Amino acid sequence: MDDVPSISIGDIAIAQSDPDIIWVGTGEANIFRASVAGTGMYKSMDAGKTWQHMGLAATLTIGRIIIHPKNPDIVYVASPGHEWTDNEERGVFKTTDGGETWDKVFYISERIGAYDLVMDPQEHETLYVSMWNRIRERWSDPQPGPGDGIFKTTDGGKKWKQITNGLPNLEKTGRIGIDIARNNPKVLYAFVDNHNLGRMPKEGERDAYGRLKKGRKIVGAEVYRTDDKGETWRKVSPSNEMMEGFGGTYGWVFGQMRVDPNDEDILYIMGLALAKSTDGGKTFNRLYYDGLHGDHHGLWICPEDSDYVINVNDGGINTSYDGGKTWRDFHRIMNLVQFYNVEYDMEKPFNVYGSVQDHGTYRGNVAHGLPYRRGVPRVNTRWEAAPGGEGTHVAVDPTNPHITYSSSFYG
Repeated sequence: MDDVPSISIGDIAIAQSDPDIIWVGTGEANIFRASVAGTGMYKSMDAGKTWQHMGLAATLTIGRIIIHPKNPDIVYVASPGHEWTDNEERGVFKTTDGGETWDKVFYISERIGAYDLVMDPQEHETLYVSMWNRIRERWSDPQPGPGDGIFKTTDGGKKWKQITNGLPNLEKTGRIGIDIARNNPKVLYAFVDNHNLGRMPKEGERDAYGRLKKGRKIVGAEVYRTDDKGETWRKVSPSNEMMEGFGGTYGWVFGQMRVDPNDEDILYIMGLALAKSTDGGKTFNRLYYDGLHGDHHGLWICPEDSDYVINVNDGGINTSYDGGKTWRDFHRIMNLVQFYNVEYDMEKPFNVYGSVQDHGTYRGNVAHGLPYRRGVPRVNTRWEAAPGGEGTHVAVDPTNPHITYSSSFYG
């Protein structure tokens, strides 16, 4: 997709009935300060060799794509919409002609967008969607509001009803992730970022940014389960410090969960850490392993072998072949690093500076003698830490490369 005018992908879906058909939705659904907007939906009919733009450009973000398992011309798309401004191009969209035309089949308001979307694997007219007040003011983080919650349709999107029985106060909940058990579609889980007030902070307790906590803490991450297709829900996750701080103070950055397609009692939740439950959400264990990075945003479980799991996080891609006990990273195969910005100095040979996601600032030397690629000298593969933090900016004195200015959190 080198020629597609977007560097941000929200979701990818492959048609079960024809794996040559691939849909890609552009625009990052996860809200954060560096979120990048997209240009709509793209489709490939030849396993990714060529791509065609298929509309929905005004949404700017795509959260989820669901392709009908038997008819690849029927596609549902959940769009959170714009991050900073009101817009009507958000909600659930449906096409029945392979993307030539789209109908907006579910919409609440210009501020409430659709995040997660799942289809019943047996009754394909039944879908569930999570809606959230996705607006961020420049002076504050996203806030819960009326209209948030989970909705269900049983007729392919013609009519929707909100399902609330057993869920917390939805005017005080944030982003909700949902998933359905493929082996038993009566079972669904909701991963709720609960902003209702919980306990008072302990003396000296600090938040995820290192600031002293003031006032009551929010309840934090919770997992709810239904065994009757959403008619009733019950909280199954424990109330403990791990769940309370699972998303820090910004659970809306994560909000993803996956249910094992072969066992409705095995599920994974994603936040600052990755955690797994094998008892239907009653207990969760963090998956620790050397090389497994933090800040988790996606997970795939192989339907033929549930021990084969792929996880995507702020550090790249990790794979497990034993259900999350041990992990391998892709760093030696795919060198994936997110740079927020790039600067250089006037040394000979010169140095390149860049702040790296979750890893502070680094400096690399452009050494003479290294081969050129497309007319550009390659940077020496040896990098060293430089002053500055994650997401910082670096400025180098043009007359003295030994003088640099950089920033970090709070200064």
